[in-house]
Amino acid sequence: MKLTKLINFLFEEEEELLNMHMNIIQENAELLTEEGRLLQAIQSDEHDIDTYAHRLGSILDRKMDLVKMYLLTHSLTYLLTHSLTHLPT
Repeated sequence: MKLTKLINFLFEEEEELLNMHMNIIQENAELLTEEGRLLQAIQSDEHDIDTYAHRLGSILDRKMDLVKMYLLTHSLTYLLTHSLTHLPT
């Protein structure tokens, strides 16, 4: 019974990690689109450089947060999986 629970738990963790990865990819795509619009605006003199720099900084900060979140979750999932699969029998 414990083994079944462990296997189900690991599958759920894997599913969560994959869903998080997909969400991060989608948000990164939206951020990339926003970066493109920002570049177009600054090149066509629609925005000043201060607005450009501030918004770009915000976008890059968010991208870093997304990567950190994924790496932390992935690392924790790996450690948990590794430790649970190496339990003494």
